[in-house]
Amino acid sequence: MLEIMNNLLSRVEFLMITAVVVMAIWFVVWTWVRTRSLVPVISALLLGAVIIWGVTNYTKLETYIGEDVNDLDG
Repeated sequence: MLEIMNNLLSRVEFLMITAVVVMAIWFVVWTWVRTRSLVPVISALLLGAVIIWGVTNYTKLETYIGEDVNDLDG
């Protein structure tokens, strides 16, 4: 049963990351269609990259934040 749940959770995680990547691509394309300017498109690319990085590395971020909170509590 535990193996089935781990499989399901890994599939859901992959689906969510794929959805975030597709939304970031859509955001960049939509920015280009609306503005036809390079600066907003580059900004959209950078924002999309930061969001994708944050979604894919949420466990690492959670660990860093947890360590900081524990250090402040001490």
